[in-house]
Amino acid sequence: MDERYLRFPRWLEFSGLPEQLSKDLGPSAWLVFRRLVEEDLSENLFPDWVDLNPKGLAAFCGIEED
Repeated sequence: MDERYLRFPRWLEFSGLPEQLSKDLGPSAWLVFRRLVEEDLSENLFPDWVDLNPKGLAAFCGIEED
């Protein structure tokens, strides 16, 4: 597998999405979204479904579970 596909797409950080997510959903939204993208990259070459326990997501992101 090509390593370029295994890294977080840096362009997302410069797209305005982090600011938009924080404004619309709160400061933890970008952390959660980024973690979901990282999990997807670790399991799939192309975006697809990820088997993830939602209860553990808060702990992975270092935020309180709400």
